[in-house]
Amino acid sequence: MPRPLVLPEAIAKVSQLDPSLGRQLEQDFSRLLLAGEAMVWAQGILPELLAAQGSAARLEVVVERAREVTGVPGAWAVSWSGNSIGAERSYAAVAGDGHAVPAPGELSNTILAEVVEQGRPAWSDDAISDARFASS
Repeated sequence: MPRPLVLPEAIAKVSQLDPSLGRQLEQDFSRLLLAGEAMVWAQGILPELLAAQGSAARLEVVVERAREVTGVPGAWAVSWSGNSIGAERSYAAVAGDGHAVPAPGELSNTILAEVVEQGRPAWSDDAISDARFASS
């Protein structure tokens, strides 16, 4: 569960005077907090990344640590060659016990496009019935 956002008193005062500016400052502050948390997380896995031999091993470290943080049972990191999302793909997958799991047979271009556009992972317990991907 995400922790509640505690805004500095100055932002709360600005929000009272100018709600629009206050909302923007809240969003900026929230992004800074997330960036700080990401830095702490990255520093925590840095020794493992440095010890990993090769890009596939490093990718497995990142995927497994991200899986642990999010609590998802399995996670895939997707990379592709070429200039489009529909280009040839390769997958790195890690299960909860650290053993490789099979990559999905097919992965939706709609889901990949969302990941690229949003700049963050897509999370769905059942992508087929997920309303975000109903058009694909």
